[in-house]
Amino acid sequence: MSGAKKTDITHCTYCDKEITGTAEKCPYCGTKQTLFGGSKNPSAKIPIFGAILSLIFPGLGQIYMGKAVNGIGIISLNIIFGLVPARIPQIILWIYSVVDAYNTDTTVKRDKTKKSKHKEQAQSHEEFKLP
Repeated sequence: MSGAKKTDITHCTYCDKEITGTAEKCPYCGTKQTLFGGSKNPSAKIPIFGAILSLIFPGLGQIYMGKAVNGIGIISLNIIFGLVPARIPQIILWIYSVVDAYNTDTTVKRDKTKKSKHKEQAQSHEEFKLP
């Protein structure tokens, strides 16, 4: 990156490593880059929409974000807590559901970044194998 001007450097939308501003793909993780840093992936989930769904009904945001098992569990707990006269557990579950749905995207991103780092390490170890 030493040949690039300071203004030509940006960060990858996926792995957050420094790349040139004109790069179509990240040289580290291979993710396609867009002009405004958004994802070109049509199946990309929007965390705020997941949080809004969980705000409407706890668990829907998790299902939308791809964590169906967690979403069904939260829905089940919400029904069980609905039978209890005290509403405090239900309110706590509701708040947890909204926060969890919003943070799901960043959690998945961190897990994939860890996997790509392990892949890079494995590839660098292969380079030094003896014939």
